[in-house]
Amino acid sequence: MGLLQMSQPAVSQHLKRLKQSDIINEERRGRWIYYSLNKENKRYPLILHFVSTLPYLTININRNMCE
Repeated sequence: MGLLQMSQPAVSQHLKRLKQSDIINEERRGRWIYYSLNKENKRYPLILHFVSTLPYLTININRNMCE
């Protein structure tokens, strides 16, 4: 998958492990699945801190690239 530079099966495996660890929630809407951080997880404040330190990415939808 372009943005993550990983294959779709690899991303699916990572999401599966995060869900099994109760770190993320999964919401199915038709054919789409939406993921979010689980605010009920005791590690949520730490995870939120780590996520907040990630660099900001601008996605150019027309070129399907990150800048």
